[in-house]
Amino acid sequence: MFQRPCRVHPLTESQVCDLNTPPNPSSSTEEQHPHESTADAAEGNDEERKVMEKGKKKKKWWRLSSLFGAVKKHLKRSSNPVQGEVEQEQEQSEGVKNQNQCKDRCSDDYTVRHNLVSDQLCEGGFDAEATHLKDDPELGSLQRPPEEKDLNILANRGPDSHGCDLSTPPNPSSSTEEQHPHESTADAAEGNDQERKVMEKEKKKKKWWRVASFYGAVKKHLKRSSNPVQGEEELKQEQEQQREKVKNQKEQKARCSDDFISSHYQLGDLLGEGGFGSVYEARRLEDDLKVAVKYVNKTETYRPSLYIPGYQQHVPLEIALTILANKGPRVPEIIQLLDWKDYSDHFVMILECPSPCETLEDFVGRQGGRLNESLARRVMMQVTKAANVCCQRQVFHRDIKPSNLLINNQTLEVKLIDFGCGDILRTTVYMSYSGTATYVPPEFHIKGKYHGKPATVWSLGVLLFKIVAGYYPSFLDLHMLKLHLWSRTGLSNECCRLLRALLQIKPKNRIQLEEILSHKWFTATT
Repeated sequence: MFQRPCRVHPLTESQVCDLNTPPNPSSSTEEQHPHESTADAAEGNDEERKVMEKGKKKKKWWRLSSLFGAVKKHLKRSSNPVQGEVEQEQEQSEGVKNQNQCKDRCSDDYTVRHNLVSDQLCEGGFDAEATHLKDDPELGSLQRPPEEKDLNILANRGPDSHGCDLSTPPNPSSSTEEQHPHESTADAAEGNDQERKVMEKEKKKKKWWRVASFYGAVKKHLKRSSNPVQGEEELKQEQEQQREKVKNQKEQKARCSDDFISSHYQLGDLLGEGGFGSVYEARRLEDDLKVAVKYVNKTETYRPSLYIPGYQQHVPLEIALTILANKGPRVPEIIQLLDWKDYSDHFVMILECPSPCETLEDFVGRQGGRLNESLARRVMMQVTKAANVCCQRQVFHRDIKPSNLLINNQTLEVKLIDFGCGDILRTTVYMSYSGTATYVPPEFHIKGKYHGKPATVWSLGVLLFKIVAGYYPSFLDLHMLKLHLWSRTGLSNECCRLLRALLQIKPKNRIQLEEILSHKWFTATT
């Protein structure tokens, strides 16, 4: 006769419970042990239900993982059909082999009728399998009967008939959630259960969101692979939508970033944007002056602030260099800073906005890609003056190029803008370069260092070559200039001599910055 110990009343070794005793009549359809209470029986059923639910969840996620594996194999085989066929044949042979092994394990009729034979857990008989289940906590919890769990719980209860001794003081615990071991779980754990349910619900949402995203990505991939042309068009549309979304976010952030800006200026259209940030057209409310509002993000590569005399706090480097370049008598060839505001993640600059104006790059493009010599002379005279004044005021612009020069297409007045790549001019060497690659001086490529003024002279030479020749100088062009053999139709000898003086490979052979405006090309009249 099979016997088991009673759950509610712990018995001695001599006292056992007879399973042959008929159960007490109960309204429940489930049979109940004569010494078990309804609460204990329900607790066991809850444990069984939890185990079954856990098994169902594992089956669901196993099916999902199988689906992911199948999709992954399909994508891999579609990219390499020959290798895919070989792998498919190997899988089929492995499947036949596993089926034969399964038939061998399930050959006994009794085993087939009474047991569900699954994959082999380990070798070595029942003892080895039991050890394997003991080592694996998940498998152990699935194979362990609920009665054993209940007995372990009841073994830790108090000596009274209800299994609780309220006079027992609680054990000291570092956890704030732990309470007296005999307190009612309905009141103490209610809040914890709700929090756990909320967390589990959020986790499920995240999991299913990832699954949905994965399905969407696979669907798009299969659709694009079936029609590459249409797939490329859809990809371009998605990228364009993403850029438009980022642009709108930047615009909204710029418009709502500061109450002071919005209360003093009315923002208009977007003039330009890039890695630095965004520039907007605006009107000053007090006098309806047209200005430009530049919004700059402080990214990870943002350069440190700078302390300048007359300001109590450190100023962002671009603002500081613009202030220093305008310090002293006003120079019309340098853009003026009207106002600025600094924040933790960005700063805003209020700059003058000449009207009508455009960048020199756009202006040269409308002229056919190059300027005639007289127009180029007028432009270069103003740019050289601006660069010279910056160096006199200890500002190293370091990025003089057509897109950083504004020109009034009616008066042909030129203004130098954007000091974001600049630095304080010093007599010592610079070991890093921040600017456009086509304007990097050759000594930086050769030795890894350069000086401020000779680098400025080189950038002016590249700029002049670009606007009169229509392209950037190559190594052959530089070699021909050095041998006095470079020329171009429509250019005078004096222009070619100035180019040769500006574009010397060795810095010491270049013309001095202060001597450029004294060259014969600027004094000649055409």
